[in-house]
Amino acid sequence: MLSADEREADIFFLNICNLETSHLLNDDVKDLPLRIKTYIPALLLYSCRFWAAHLQDTTSRQGSHGILIMEVKDFLHLCFLYWLEVMSLTKQVPTANLALLTAVPWIEVSGCLIVELLCLIH
Repeated sequence: MLSADEREADIFFLNICNLETSHLLNDDVKDLPLRIKTYIPALLLYSCRFWAAHLQDTTSRQGSHGILIMEVKDFLHLCFLYWLEVMSLTKQVPTANLALLTAVPWIEVSGCLIVELLCLIH
């Protein structure tokens, strides 16, 4: 089984669409739709868009989801900016905001020492 770092290293990296410059607005990148289709697999886009909805569908008792809580922590610590890049490139920033707002109650109810996660989200 791959560690979270190994899994994420294969999927997430800065400048996922291989843009020539970061000085352009996304709307000014002429071939951005083609780059998105080429560089952001459908599975990654689905995961980026719906992870919080799936998280919300789980219970948040610490005893039964300790591993999941750690995965959320790792995601926010290690992948947050990569995730936000994908969400920005695909015009899903409002969805990203909702995902974070959805995750907050789940984290709060988990009862674990995860204050740092809440600070990252807020």
